[in-house]
Amino acid sequence: MAIDKNYDRLQIKVSKVRSDVRQKIVKFKETSLDNLGENLSSLLQRFDQIEGDNQVELIRIYSEAMTVTQTINSGGLPSLRLTGVVTVTKKGESRDPELHLATGANVQIIETGRNRQSPPQALCRHKAIQLGHYTGAVCYHEGFTYVGLDRRGVGKLDKFRNLNKDFINLIDFVDSIVVLDNMIYVLIWKSNFFVSSYDMSGLLLVSWLHDDLPVNNAKNKMAVFNGNIIIARRLAKVLVLYSSFGELLKVVPCPLLDLCSTDICTLDSERVAVSVYQTDTIFCMNMNTSEVLWKCTSIWRPRALVCYGLHFLLISTDVVPSEQTVYVLNSKTGESCSLLSEKSSLQPLPVAVRRKGGESNVVIEHGTMVLDMEIVDDTLLVSRPTEHSLIMFELY
Repeated sequence: MAIDKNYDRLQIKVSKVRSDVRQKIVKFKETSLDNLGENLSSLLQRFDQIEGDNQVELIRIYSEAMTVTQTINSGGLPSLRLTGVVTVTKKGESRDPELHLATGANVQIIETGRNRQSPPQALCRHKAIQLGHYTGAVCYHEGFTYVGLDRRGVGKLDKFRNLNKDFINLIDFVDSIVVLDNMIYVLIWKSNFFVSSYDMSGLLLVSWLHDDLPVNNAKNKMAVFNGNIIIARRLAKVLVLYSSFGELLKVVPCPLLDLCSTDICTLDSERVAVSVYQTDTIFCMNMNTSEVLWKCTSIWRPRALVCYGLHFLLISTDVVPSEQTVYVLNSKTGESCSLLSEKSSLQPLPVAVRRKGGESNVVIEHGTMVLDMEIVDDTLLVSRPTEHSLIMFELY
């Protein structure tokens, strides 16, 4: 009876949402489609009126035109702002589905891979790819893996693991790579940090300064957040949000930042996770309210962050045994879940690993230092810079 009542309530909610969606579709058809052609004509006029080498305006027009043409080609709708949408998920191996009502703003479909309702249980080395260069950045997009090759540029690996080392030539250090709207963004540093944008063939489109002077070669990372680029500015203790063509959109105070290596990972449309190497801190921040939602200080020298589905966060550190080690946190609460090791499938998470009287109670092997990680389906890509290699691990 209880199940019947719950489904009766859900059926009413689904019917209401379906009615709301239909009204939005009709409204979009009547009011928006007719304007798309006019928008393209206006963009072409603006393009013809560009004076000189105005890269920012060119990228702005290009971005707007891409949005319009993609909408026309798909015959689809822009993101609908809906609430009360019912989703069904399966938790672990349980046979009982869980019913949820979405309360967020933009409805998104997120590919979470298989069994992402539970944390990974095992880490198994699959393959090692020798890159021949110190690498601190890795990014996967539509069948290709982009790797930062310091003092060389950005290399491109195809699905057969063939490496094009000359995809993007740079003489600077590559800290981070992301892909957004069919453009590749590279965070580089020399005397200061710069973000450079390239098309998918490797042609430079635009570049802008990110004023955050490197301290002791401290690495910085960027992430895609709600269709924009987010990077930490550690000198000012803020998180900075840029548009895809470099316009400064938002500056969010972030007092937990420090002058050391930092990584950042987008958790959802409101939250990001940040690691601060020198202070042994990982924290979650709400970008709308600037509120720190949780903080974890039990992992010594956190390095790279990557999301595992919607509920978990994987962290690499400099505190590693001879095999690869990855910590797992609950991304909703910051609570420790487990410690994955390449040699043993699952271990209880130990208490905080810290220095004792200037000595370390663990051996730090710099050959296994990890500066970046990426997840592709159930494969974890790990950059091991001093080994000049990219390691592939299967997550189970």
